[in-house]
Amino acid sequence: MFIYFEFFFFIVFALFIKLKFSKKVLQLFYGVTFFMLTIFVGFRYEVGDDWDAYLYHYNNFYEEGFWNWDIG
Repeated sequence: MFIYFEFFFFIVFALFIKLKFSKKVLQLFYGVTFFMLTIFVGFRYEVGDDWDAYLYHYNNFYEEGFWNWDIG
Protein backbone atom coordinates (compact mmCIF):
# COMPACT_ATOMS: atom_id res chain seq x y z
CA MET A 1 0.00 0.00 0.00
CA PHE A 2 2.97 2.25 0.54
CA ILE A 3 3.68 2.46 -3.19
CA TYR A 4 0.15 3.79 -3.81
CA PHE A 5 0.66 6.58 -1.30
CA GLU A 6 4.08 7.30 -2.72
CA PHE A 7 2.68 7.85 -6.23
CA PHE A 8 -0.25 9.86 -4.91
CA PHE A 9 1.84 12.20 -2.76
CA PHE A 10 4.44 12.61 -5.49
CA ILE A 11 1.79 13.83 -7.93
CA VAL A 12 -0.02 15.98 -5.36
CA PHE A 13 3.25 17.51 -4.18
CA ALA A 14 4.18 18.32 -7.77
CA LEU A 15 0.81 20.00 -8.31
CA PHE A 16 1.18 22.29 -5.30
CA ILE A 17 4.73 23.42 -6.00
CA LYS A 18 4.72 26.91 -7.48
CA LEU A 19 8.11 26.70 -9.16
CA LYS A 20 8.54 27.71 -12.75
CA PHE A 21 10.04 25.07 -15.02
CA SER A 22 10.79 25.13 -18.69
CA LYS A 23 8.43 23.42 -21.10
CA LYS A 24 10.91 20.58 -21.72
CA VAL A 25 11.25 19.83 -18.00
CA LEU A 26 7.48 19.76 -17.57
CA GLN A 27 7.07 17.45 -20.56
CA LEU A 28 9.72 15.16 -19.13
CA PHE A 29 8.02 15.19 -15.73
CA TYR A 30 4.60 14.40 -17.23
CA GLY A 31 6.07 11.71 -19.45
CA VAL A 32 7.89 9.98 -16.60
CA THR A 33 4.82 10.21 -14.35
CA PHE A 34 2.56 8.78 -17.06
CA PHE A 35 5.05 6.00 -17.80
CA MET A 36 5.42 5.04 -14.13
CA LEU A 37 1.66 4.98 -13.55
CA THR A 38 1.15 2.92 -16.71
CA ILE A 39 3.79 0.40 -15.65
CA PHE A 40 2.45 0.29 -12.11
CA VAL A 41 -1.15 -0.32 -13.18
CA GLY A 42 -0.23 -2.59 -16.08
CA PHE A 43 1.76 -5.06 -14.00
CA ARG A 44 -0.96 -5.67 -11.44
CA TYR A 45 -1.92 -9.32 -11.65
CA GLU A 46 -4.87 -10.87 -9.82
CA VAL A 47 -4.98 -8.07 -7.28
CA GLY A 48 -7.95 -7.29 -5.05
CA ASP A 49 -10.36 -8.98 -2.72
CA ASP A 50 -12.97 -9.57 -5.38
CA TRP A 51 -10.65 -10.99 -8.02
CA ASP A 52 -12.13 -14.49 -7.70
CA ALA A 53 -15.66 -13.18 -8.31
CA TYR A 54 -14.55 -11.26 -11.40
CA LEU A 55 -12.72 -14.30 -12.74
CA TYR A 56 -15.73 -16.53 -12.12
CA HIS A 57 -18.07 -14.17 -13.98
CA TYR A 58 -15.58 -13.75 -16.81
CA ASN A 59 -15.16 -17.49 -17.27
CA ASN A 60 -18.89 -18.25 -17.05
CA PHE A 61 -20.24 -15.30 -19.03
CA TYR A 62 -21.31 -17.29 -22.09
CA GLU A 63 -22.82 -20.12 -20.06
CA GLU A 64 -24.86 -17.93 -17.71
CA GLY A 65 -25.46 -14.95 -19.96
CA PHE A 66 -25.44 -11.33 -18.92
CA TRP A 67 -28.80 -11.16 -17.16
CA ASN A 68 -28.79 -14.54 -15.40
CA TRP A 69 -26.34 -14.01 -12.56
CA ASP A 70 -26.73 -12.42 -9.18
CA ILE A 71 -24.81 -9.17 -8.85
CA GLY A 72 -25.00 -8.97 -5.09
